[in-house]
Amino acid sequence: MMKKLTIVMILLMAVCFSASAENAQYAWQGDVCVFEEDGALGLMNASGSVVLEAAYNEIEPFGDDDYAIVRQGAKKGVVRRDGTFAVECIWDAAVLYPGERFAVCYDDFAHQTLYDLETGAILLTGGENTAYSAWNGYIYALTYGDIGWPFQPPYHTDVYDGNGNLIFGTDGYFVREFSDGIAVVQRDDSTYDVIDEQGNVRVKGMERNPLVKDGRVYYAGEADGEQRCLVISAQDILEAQGISIEGPDGEGLYAVQVSGYQYMDDEENCFGYVDGSGAMVIEPVFRRAYGFVDGAAVVKQDGLYHLIDRSGSQIGELTWTWAPDMEGEAVMEQPVIPIGMNDGYRLIDRRGEYVIDEVFAEAGMTFADEYLILKDADGNTCLADGAGAIVYRGAIEDWMIFAGEENGRCLFGKTEGLWRCVFIDGEEELPGAVFADAYPYSDGCLLATLRDGSRVYEDLQGNVYAPIF
Repeated sequence: MMKKLTIVMILLMAVCFSASAENAQYAWQGDVCVFEEDGALGLMNASGSVVLEAAYNEIEPFGDDDYAIVRQGAKKGVVRRDGTFAVECIWDAAVLYPGERFAVCYDDFAHQTLYDLETGAILLTGGENTAYSAWNGYIYALTYGDIGWPFQPPYHTDVYDGNGNLIFGTDGYFVREFSDGIAVVQRDDSTYDVIDEQGNVRVKGMERNPLVKDGRVYYAGEADGEQRCLVISAQDILEAQGISIEGPDGEGLYAVQVSGYQYMDDEENCFGYVDGSGAMVIEPVFRRAYGFVDGAAVVKQDGLYHLIDRSGSQIGELTWTWAPDMEGEAVMEQPVIPIGMNDGYRLIDRRGEYVIDEVFAEAGMTFADEYLILKDADGNTCLADGAGAIVYRGAIEDWMIFAGEENGRCLFGKTEGLWRCVFIDGEEELPGAVFADAYPYSDGCLLATLRDGSRVYEDLQGNVYAPIF
């Protein structure tokens, strides 16, 4: 059966390449593709049947979901893969939430309607100044005082399950939706609370928006009138003595700052490590400290950086003078570390050994949390993988990054005024995907401006899903 389906799709794609400009067929999106007929767009299924007549100006990509936004003239709606409408084209704006079965539609942003895309039914419709969103199986209905960025108080949010049943309401604005059982809510007085999935407050009165990372909330500062240093999860609250605390805690230890200015290396003996109970297990003898990875952490002491083990002892004899600024701190928690030496930048592993015999002119930016972007001595842009191997090297004027769960990680490089995809997970100089400008639209898909000024939805290999009229 699969062979027959593949043959049918190949034959249909062959027809596509022989079609005229007025009657074209575009790249397959699973079992459906967009076709063009006399300047309008429709949908065709894998058997060659038209499931949506060509009458639309824009059909956005389906991606991994079963729904796509369509536009007819100035009005938008939502169509399913079988060509039936979940939402008719009657709205000025429509928003989909990846992985969820809901759409938010409106003519006036202050008056929104939430649709269930499986049934096409209106699930919720709000009054004045109500905004809907959907994440991780929850629906959020925020009522706010005035439109702004962020929304202006007073706030109230009702939280619903995926069937539209009210779970609880709270007087606040979710600045971090639920993840691993906890969320962060901003109150009208600009303080922040951490709450659980029943709406119970775990920690209240935080004076600023805390860091949320890997299902945990990290906070140090005033909370409910007291100075506290906290790591909050759905299961427990770790409290330590300090003025800042950082993860990740994948190996059970947290870096804690006990004095000075938060996150600054302005004095000696201000960073140490605590365990999951909050007890200090490596004394604060460092000027800066980062998270443990593979049993080793980067610290700064006496003006130099080096690696320590879980007992606090130095690993090897290698020291160096440079580490990334706060924007690049995640680099120090990767398996391979870029370090600044007198002659340039080198790459070392967590044992303090060089992983490649090359000196780079620039280093320090992360790429998709798995690659390092560097510049070699000749000015070429290089990508190093998690083992320190150089997987891409090329002369590009500028670069931007894009990562998709299904389609892999890629680097876009600008050469001679044009952007092109130059790297996807080990492959180089891919054909197609050459454009004047582009923005990520969804996993593996771009909203691209071509050299002639036309705009299309295009994948990373240059296959066009649909034009935009």
